[in-house]
Amino acid sequence: MDRIEKGLKNLEGVKNATVNFALESASVTYESPLLSPADIFNKFTKLGYSAVEKTNATKTENIKNKELSHHKNRFLFSAILSA
Repeated sequence: MDRIEKGLKNLEGVKNATVNFALESASVTYESPLLSPADIFNKFTKLGYSAVEKTNATKTENIKNKELSHHKNRFLFSAILSA
């Protein structure tokens, strides 16, 4: 994790980079005139990893999945209490 974060932070224009292996995600804050998403993806590749951009559709899907999981857990909890 540190290797990826350090590698990304060494790119000119990167303000911050955090990696979460448990969630299989990374967040990179950068200055767009100095750096493009392609530059960041190339750095991931050079570090031996692959990356895909998280789009709004993916974010929306994740929110829906979290809501569904929440409702499922509430249902199971209610079913257990009523038994």
